[in-house]
Amino acid sequence: MGERGPPKTPLHILEMRGSRLATDRKNEVAANKSKLKCPPKLGKHGKKKWKEIVADLEEREINSTTWGSALELLASLWERIALLSESLGDDPRRWKGMTDKGYEYIDPLVAERDKLEAQYLKMLKEFGLTPCSKSDVKGSKVPAKNSGVSARNRGEKAS
Repeated sequence: MGERGPPKTPLHILEMRGSRLATDRKNEVAANKSKLKCPPKLGKHGKKKWKEIVADLEEREINSTTWGSALELLASLWERIALLSESLGDDPRRWKGMTDKGYEYIDPLVAERDKLEAQYLKMLKEFGLTPCSKSDVKGSKVPAKNSGVSARNRGEKAS
């Protein structure tokens, strides 16, 4: 039978938060923190987005080579969105058409772009790249031993 409850928070996120639970996990597999390499199959838009995201992840010290394939998918989604947006153009009148019977329809490329944008937003949340999800993955400083916290609150006996 599977484990009950929510999945465990990854170790690197616990460490960033300064949680005591980070020291309790002894058998946790450490993520490989080497530099992520941009896949050669990405186009110019995808490579640019890859570099932006990797820089942000490195700045927050949560980059890992284990994220490479998911990050590749994210950059590839951005590439497809950018190409569709270029082909659609900036004029919203271009996005609609008329059938031979006079009915208005929306260009199928617009619907495809909207689906890709929804997928892209979900992927951004996975990486903590939206304002709401970024707040879940922020680091915090571990307080010093005597940083104004009373002995009672630290669980020590008062002398």
